Amino acid sequence: MRLMVGEVLEVVTRVQKILQHYRGSTMISMLDDIYHCCCIPEELMRDEHGAADVLREDSPAPKKVAGKKPVLDTEADFIELLEKLRREDRNEAEMLLKSYTVKHLVAFADYMSISVKKSGPKDVIVGQICNHYGFRQLNSKMVQRPDMLR
Repeated sequence: MRLMVGEVLEVVTRVQKILQHYRGSTMISMLDDIYHCCCIPEELMRDEHGAADVLREDSPAPKKVAGKKPVLDTEADFIELLEKLRREDRNEAEMLLKSYTVKHLVAFADYMSISVKKSGPKDVIVGQICNHYGFRQLNSKMVQRPDMLR
C-alpha cells in the first residue's frame, strides 16, 4: 500500500486537531479520555441496576477561578459536564448547571448543538438543557419497559 504525501498531510492535520484539543493534558489522560469516549458503550458503563458506574474516580470537580463560579474553557470541560449530566437526575443536573454563568451555559449549549434562548434568564437556559437530556433518559426508559398486555 502506498501513501501519497497529501494523504499523510491530511492524517497529520487531523491528529494535530486532537492534540490541540488536549493541550495541557498528559498523553495517558488523553488516550484514556479517547478510549472512554469512543470504545466503551454506554451500556457497559452501567451496572445491573442501571446505575451509572463511575469510571473516572479521578475526574476533578468543575474548575473554579479564585472563589468564583466554575468555568467551561475547553472541549474537555464540555465533555466532562456532559458526562455528569448524563449520570444525574433532573434536580441534580439543574443544581450543577446553576453553578455556571449564563455565558458558559450558552457556550455549552452551542457546543452540544442544543437550542436555547440565549437572551433568556439563567433558569430558562438551565431548564432547556435539562429538558434536552431528560427526554433522552425518558426515551431510553420507555424502550426498556415491558410490553403492555391487552
